[in-house]
Amino acid sequence: MTTRAVGATASIDWLRRALNLGRDNPKAIFGGALLLLVAIIALAVAMVVVLVAVGMGAKPGGAVASGVSMLVGLVITALMAALIAGYLRLVDAVERGRAARAGDVFSVLGEPPVAARAVLFMVVLMLAQNLLLALLIGLLAPDIGRWYLHSLQGPMAGAPAPRCRTASAWRCW
Repeated sequence: MTTRAVGATASIDWLRRALNLGRDNPKAIFGGALLLLVAIIALAVAMVVVLVAVGMGAKPGGAVASGVSMLVGLVITALMAALIAGYLRLVDAVERGRAARAGDVFSVLGEPPVAARAVLFMVVLMLAQNLLLALLIGLLAPDIGRWYLHSLQGPMAGAPAPRCRTASAWRCW
């Protein structure tokens, strides 16, 4: 078994092929990318509106707001995963020379098994990312959790802010 060697300019060839992809069916590729971008921006705006509405109506405890924000974030992540899978299908269709149009970005939403696999893959990636981040923080900065909780109990928790004891405020620094 041998490894296949590629030339030093292989990355430039890959980039050229990626840029030439829009040449075969520019309406599908660029229109699909635009639809994907608009859909993601619309999802982000909807998320902000829902979270602001829940935040204004929630009690100071924040448990309801936290739960709703996690639920809204999960739904938006699921929709983004399905849309990205649809765009990747669109790119594959253009590369293979099949008929494709910009609206194919939404084609995965009509196929529940494919959408479920895309969402599951995105959730696995998110879990792996968060576990890796927690592991790195645990190894490199194990006391950051204690520091964060201590900083939350600062002046906002009822303790007065430290005051300067000098005559001029610029000497407090």
